[in-house]
Amino acid sequence: MATGSYGADDSGGVIPEGIEPQCNGIWAVEDFTEDNGATHIVPGSHKWPFSRQARRDESIQAVMKAGSVLLYNGSVIHGGGENRSDKPRKALNVTYALGWLRQEENQYLSCPPEIARNFDQELTDLIGYSFGNYSLGFYTDPLKAPERSDIVPPEAALGRFPREIPKMATTDAVAEPS
Repeated sequence: MATGSYGADDSGGVIPEGIEPQCNGIWAVEDFTEDNGATHIVPGSHKWPFSRQARRDESIQAVMKAGSVLLYNGSVIHGGGENRSDKPRKALNVTYALGWLRQEENQYLSCPPEIARNFDQELTDLIGYSFGNYSLGFYTDPLKAPERSDIVPPEAALGRFPREIPKMATTDAVAEPS
């Protein structure tokens, strides 16, 4: 079993029931084996109460060949296994999170504007250099010229502006409780 702790990817607080915060994909670059610490998952744990802890016997390891992919919800309890081999276990981890949640990895520090501005717009949108929705994602440019607004869209950090500015929902668009 893992030497570290298991957890779900909703550690910032409790996500309301029925909302899945993210989807994870782990691509095995090398074989995932019990010996090199293949990822542990706890099937069905995404349906458990937040306070429920997994028992050791509820965990299974995602043993898989290089090139295989493990897909799981962010609320599934998971964790890396103990690597008892003499080599690291290599994988590519891709996570899609709801636009209004903070990303697990801070993409703005991992991929600052001076690097991201050379990427295709589709990629910069995926890593967060775009509005997530109305008022989600703007920033205040600390180096702004006095004639510019205090609040700018994230695309401005890359030297471009959004394709469209998201509009705020109107009360007509909000469903009334039944």
